[in-house]
Amino acid sequence: MTEAFEEGYFVRVLSCLGRIAQVENALGAVFPLQLPRGLRDLEPGVALQLLAGQATLADESLWPSRGRVLRVVSVDGDLAFANQATAPFALKNTAGLDVAAGTLVRINPLGEIVAVIDEGEAKGNEAKSDSQSEEFAAHAESLLETVSSGLTWSDFGGSPDLVADARELVELHLLQADTLTGMGGKPTRGVIFEGPPGTGKTFLGKIMASEAEAKIFVISGPSLVGKYVGESEGRLNALYEAAAEQAPAIVFIDELDSIASSRGPQSHDYADRLVAALLVNMDGFKSHERVLTIGTTNQVDEIDPALRRPGRFSYSLHFDAGNEKGRVAVLTALARRHDLLQNLPLAEVAARTPDWTPAQLEELFTIAAVRAVRARRSRIAAVDLLSAVQFATARQQDGTK
Repeated sequence: MTEAFEEGYFVRVLSCLGRIAQVENALGAVFPLQLPRGLRDLEPGVALQLLAGQATLADESLWPSRGRVLRVVSVDGDLAFANQATAPFALKNTAGLDVAAGTLVRINPLGEIVAVIDEGEAKGNEAKSDSQSEEFAAHAESLLETVSSGLTWSDFGGSPDLVADARELVELHLLQADTLTGMGGKPTRGVIFEGPPGTGKTFLGKIMASEAEAKIFVISGPSLVGKYVGESEGRLNALYEAAAEQAPAIVFIDELDSIASSRGPQSHDYADRLVAALLVNMDGFKSHERVLTIGTTNQVDEIDPALRRPGRFSYSLHFDAGNEKGRVAVLTALARRHDLLQNLPLAEVAARTPDWTPAQLEELFTIAAVRAVRARRSRIAAVDLLSAVQFATARQQDGTK
């Protein structure tokens, strides 16, 4: 049985929906698992054994006392607290082991203390923890994006209301946060950009960074999630530390709902800890001045209510494809940005592209440029753009058949 376990055939359930469970093996790998008909809606933490590709409930005594080694920094009842990278987090002492501040403990993939160990065994693990801290910091720096200093509010074609709200966030809540605080106000720490893909959310974030002469760190929510207890919080804290060092700064989190969904009885421990870490960085004892968080989502109702309170994600800007007048504004901004001819039939293009997003409209110029090169022209002509509309429309229709 031990040999089978070492090969990764024992797993614990992280979450479960019907016959599909998200599981983690003892080596830290997370993967989906299809359950047999007799196993449905398993509770998180249940141990399973995989034999011949079939999952069965496992004997808990077979789950080994192995995993990472950490040092406890404080104890409160049946919870012990340890530090991993820059993130403090709670460990469950459900076995009732004798644990105090300074004790070295071994934890399993669910953050449960399974053994108290001696100093010699821990040396290699503590060195690994220091290495992981450096890795988190390097990862945070890699998320820093270079934004053209030439981007201005006029480059965002579309709703003037969106631009006005974004401008207020930059000029008042980011650049004059100290002034607001001095007058007894509470600057908001975050804004939610709500809307479908391709509607200009990331682009407006980059314009905000350019106008504020601020750094912008761009990351997708799912990429924050690590496979070990404390790893996700470590990545998030390192990200905010890097942003604070280069303030004014913007932390841009795409797919915010993937890491900040509502906490409750059905949510997993790692999700709860990640929401708590985000709260601490935005509005807790570790909150960072002159760091604005932008989170994007098309499921705003899934965001944890605690994150929607004043001072956190208290602003919400809605993005959509816009109307015909808005599409003309988008096309005009795109043409100006690409230094194209001024006599292009932008109004006609807008009329022929109902419900198109800014991303779809921008692709037209790429298609048109290909046609101009084929015709040995140095700039896009009206015939190129109209041909691009015809081609893209036909492609979309083929895709919906």
